[in-house]
Amino acid sequence: MLKFVTGFLVHAYVARYLGPDKFGKLSYIIKTVNVFYTFSLFGVDELIIKHLLDKRFSREDILKTVLRIRLSMSVLGFIILSLFILLSHPEGTEFSLITLFYGLQIFTQAFNLFELDFHSRLTFRPLFWANNISNVFASLLRVFGVLVEMGIPYFVCTYLAGEVLLKSIIQWRLGFKIFAGKYNPDLAKAIIQSSWPHFLAAFVVLVDQRVSFIFIEEFPKGDALGNYSVAVTLVDLWIFLPMAVCSAVFPTIVTAFSDNKKAYEERIQYLADIMVWFALGFCFGVFLTADVIIDVLYGGKYQTAPEIIRWYALITIPMFFNLARVKWMALENHLFDWLKISALALFLNLCFHYLLVPSWGVRGAICGYLLAQILSNLISSILLVSARRANSLFFKTCFLPFKILKQFN
Repeated sequence: MLKFVTGFLVHAYVARYLGPDKFGKLSYIIKTVNVFYTFSLFGVDELIIKHLLDKRFSREDILKTVLRIRLSMSVLGFIILSLFILLSHPEGTEFSLITLFYGLQIFTQAFNLFELDFHSRLTFRPLFWANNISNVFASLLRVFGVLVEMGIPYFVCTYLAGEVLLKSIIQWRLGFKIFAGKYNPDLAKAIIQSSWPHFLAAFVVLVDQRVSFIFIEEFPKGDALGNYSVAVTLVDLWIFLPMAVCSAVFPTIVTAFSDNKKAYEERIQYLADIMVWFALGFCFGVFLTADVIIDVLYGGKYQTAPEIIRWYALITIPMFFNLARVKWMALENHLFDWLKISALALFLNLCFHYLLVPSWGVRGAICGYLLAQILSNLISSILLVSARRANSLFFKTCFLPFKILKQFN
């Protein structure tokens, strides 16, 4: 909640200072590099926590083994990012160099692994202090940057500084055990075999969500990217709420999966209902308040942002539902099917972006994403049994108001 509040206010303060053009470039850098975080986060967190709890391997050996895997994948991710920058901006501008410099953030994400050690021991107080201290520190740096009128390179450095401080505090709380333990090839093989479908699916989904930045930066000129960035960041700030609901509810679903099939089916449907109707409520709120939020927080420079955020809010409906669907498909052991659905959605999204963005701009990007989601789900429902079952959860959410009325009756 503290990160949400500070992020919401400081983000608006920085965006108001930089203006649509510069803020659009800053957002492009951050969102592009974020896609490659999936490389440095290789390895399903729940699987790593399970290994930390079952005592088959020593805690130090597990952390050392997974860290080596994640750092190796970070190198691969950084190389692919570098190639992407080279191909998309072959002229080698300052903008490309700043993006490449921020790409070092990929390596810092690999050290998120050590937070899992605290999770496995149910020791959350150190993480609370580490995350909030680093968040406040980075936010103060950004406020200072606005006051002394710094440029984009400075604000990029504030994100890196916050992450370095966070990881340093966590390592200090662990007692500097980063170099302890031995690499275990058997454990590494087990983690890689179990995690690569999840890694590919996560990477495809992130590319699918962020491909709009590439097309909008390339085709529509002017302040389109900056106004679009405001909408995306506002939605990203709010997504912590449905994620928190999923995290809170899912353990009861896992328990019911083994003990009571009827209760399991009811609970997974309840989760889908909550996600979809939360997204609908969010859309309704955005439609009513977009003009006020943009005018008060961002100022008159972002004239087209209210219209864009109203359009972009519609994306939260498939986005929030997918949070529930991917957990259901993982529990039912359908991650390969999830990968197929995600890959199809990405392919269709790229096609629609290529056709629509040059003419329609930001509207084309948003419509392309929504059309890709609808078509990929229709096609996958025809071809995959798991997709039909998952999508039936979505259609049943339409009856939620009738369920509520029935409860009162």
